[in-house]
Amino acid sequence: MVASHAANSAWGPDTRFVLLKDLPGLDAGGGHGPDAATPTALARLHFERIETEPQICLELELEPGWRTHEDYLAALTTKYRGAARKVIKETTEAGLSVTRGGLEARDATALHGLYLQVATQADVRLVELPAEHFPALSAVLGDDCRCTIVRRGDTPVAFIMTLRDGDGAAAYFVGFDRAEAEKAPLYLRLLHASIEDALALGAPRLSFGRTAREPAPDRNPFKTLAPAE
Repeated sequence: MVASHAANSAWGPDTRFVLLKDLPGLDAGGGHGPDAATPTALARLHFERIETEPQICLELELEPGWRTHEDYLAALTTKYRGAARKVIKETTEAGLSVTRGGLEARDATALHGLYLQVATQADVRLVELPAEHFPALSAVLGDDCRCTIVRRGDTPVAFIMTLRDGDGAAAYFVGFDRAEAEKAPLYLRLLHASIEDALALGAPRLSFGRTAREPAPDRNPFKTLAPAE
């Protein structure tokens, strides 16, 4: 990441801080990437590098033989397969149902509220997405965007969007009702839902970025696969 604190008329009179991320001229290790001119050009505009938390990106390789979430579970060791099934069972026993597919306009306001319940708890929040963002994204991406919603009756209590990202897939923003999350493992259920959605997209890998680091060590869906026979 690079950032500039300098006043610059190009940014407008109300801009005090500009942050740029994932630049082609800076590789993950802090060195110069294929576009080596980028850091030099930014330095002339008073940008400087800043350190953030470690760039840990959780990525799950999806085996060619996996077509469904059950195929994925079958590849886990017994311990983690049992933990995954417990997450699904506890969600169902809490009276919740799961729907997946496209995002309907009638759910947009509710999903935005759930997103805010998570986003407002972040230590650093550079942007707050408007309510129109999620349905607009779904409309533009079409079949390349899947939205799984956990509901109590007809009311959404949690959601996750999974997007096709190049030849892979990426888990996008999540949202959940914090009171409901006290009754059922909603976040972990969403991680498993994203795996299922990535498989439906035919993706060979699924990236969760840095959001899913050790959500619960004994139930993490990234945990141990059984050795191949």
